[in-house]
Amino acid sequence: MFMFRFIEANSQIEGQDAQGNVIDLAGGSMFRSFDNRFKGIEGYPTLFKFYSPGQITMTTGKKVSYDSVNIDIYSSDLLVKRDKSESVFNRKLVKEFTMETEESTMTFVKIKNNEGDDVYYQFLAGVKLKLFKHSYKIIAGPTHSGAYSSGRTNSIFVENSKVYIQQNDGAMIELKNKKTLFSQFPDKEAEISQFIKDRDISLKNEDEAVRLIEYINTII
Repeated sequence: MFMFRFIEANSQIEGQDAQGNVIDLAGGSMFRSFDNRFKGIEGYPTLFKFYSPGQITMTTGKKVSYDSVNIDIYSSDLLVKRDKSESVFNRKLVKEFTMETEESTMTFVKIKNNEGDDVYYQFLAGVKLKLFKHSYKIIAGPTHSGAYSSGRTNSIFVENSKVYIQQNDGAMIELKNKKTLFSQFPDKEAEISQFIKDRDISLKNEDEAVRLIEYINTII
């Protein structure tokens, strides 16, 4: 169960105070009552169960840091925890943000999807050709079918992900298979195919897909 505070602003963030704490957004904030959408649903809508330190880059270029950042991948919202309450950061103000995990720094970029909605994609690799990952969750309902069923009796969050490539025109193309990739670079198909074969690249393996995109960037 979450209580979200929506952060709204009509002006830029002023900066940080002497202790390094982020000064509040100018303007007001509005609260909404406890969100009961997830009552009785097992799991959590966020990418991680726990929050991590992060930095938000605003559309104005300003950078602000928070001790507790997470991403709601059910609704594609950036969350900031302050004073033990979760706040939904105004998506219109965000360009990108990072999260510091034990393993690495994760970068998320706000990009319009093919339906025209602003969505946060995790940047994985690339310069001219970029590789992004879109993690999302859906709610799966109960699976019980009768009194003697051993199926699930409650709804749960189920996580999925898709990988996309983006060229300079900004279009997001789901990287479903090698055919999708070859269609974007028909003149480089032989070279890319040989690289995949020599290194036994699987597009379903994230690290191997990153290696492939990094290679393609050297030949395009």
